[in-house]
Amino acid sequence: MKNLWISIKITLAMCVVLFVGYVLVLRLVAWVASPNDGEAPVVTYNGKVVGAANVGQVFTDSVYFWGRPSNVDYNGGGSGGSNKGTTNEEYLAEVEQRMEHGCNGITGIPTGFDALDHVTAGWQCGDLNILAARPSVGKTAFALHLARAAAMAGRHVVVFSLEMQGERLGDRWLLAATEGVDPQHLRSGQLTPGEVRQVHEASAELSRLPILIDDHPMTSMDRVRSSARLLKSKNRCDMVIVDYLQLCDMRSDQKNRNREQEVAQASRKAKLLAKELDIPVLLLSQLNRASDGSIDHRPTLSNLRESGAIEQDADMVMLLCRPALYGKTVDKKSTYPTDGLGIVIIAKHRNGKTGEVYFHHNQSMTKLVDYIPPLEWLTRNAK
Repeated sequence: MKNLWISIKITLAMCVVLFVGYVLVLRLVAWVASPNDGEAPVVTYNGKVVGAANVGQVFTDSVYFWGRPSNVDYNGGGSGGSNKGTTNEEYLAEVEQRMEHGCNGITGIPTGFDALDHVTAGWQCGDLNILAARPSVGKTAFALHLARAAAMAGRHVVVFSLEMQGERLGDRWLLAATEGVDPQHLRSGQLTPGEVRQVHEASAELSRLPILIDDHPMTSMDRVRSSARLLKSKNRCDMVIVDYLQLCDMRSDQKNRNREQEVAQASRKAKLLAKELDIPVLLLSQLNRASDGSIDHRPTLSNLRESGAIEQDADMVMLLCRPALYGKTVDKKSTYPTDGLGIVIIAKHRNGKTGEVYFHHNQSMTKLVDYIPPLEWLTRNAK
């Protein structure tokens, strides 16, 4: 019995020695890896400790580490006791990449509108962008133009259409890519020989664009996430468009949830998707009727339907309006004639400026271009 007790004590002592030695080795490795004296910061990712890192050390994609206060004099001198942290090398590399690959100030995915690109610098990776409007204003038409512009720039675009069938989206893209094809002729199948030729040419052009449409009627944000992750693993997902938020399947095992909580959770999942895959996500949303009762019929952030969390999660919120729908012949703010005038109100922009962007559309909302005031307006307003 005495020998057994001595064996137990020896075993415990060895365990303690091994544990202390293990801790000392970890501390020594952290001290060697750190450029300054003291402990290296603990780095966590998705709630898990992944190690100790010095400034510039990269463990995972899209995770930036900022250094602890050091004695670096950023004005070129020696030690000066500065409280500024050393800038992460990966962040600097991204800035340099923007400078190298940016074209005319566009560092993200082109929007297809010069005026909108000027404000946003293109769709930025990791951003959740909200496009909201009242019904029949043109959310889907605007989103399809954005998708086509991104695809023409060589980016893979995934469109989740909960409202319209994929064939209807194809019709709109065909009309946007052709000149002089009557929408009614395309819908009824009574095309002229010239229109048939244009449709064939446009169809061949569209087939080469990297656009994927998912028109499954019962789509949840979890399904969007799993599909986008799978496509991203195959390098076939550079941007996601969801049309639209309020039609998402929001059923869950949680009971006693109201509609506002459901929409808030779906909005948060969309933001997490953008950050997780490091891609821009364009989420379409409805506006409530309050904007119809305002004096100028211009929507505001408070008109976002069913949840204030949409405004909170979004990096940018764009509100569409078309003054001509309310019987106005002249837009009061810009003084532009309202015939064919569309307005994108950038009501929130976390990383840039807000304001209004104007675009021109045809009667069927299939062709959208940057707005150029008519000659009469330019002549009348020339200084």
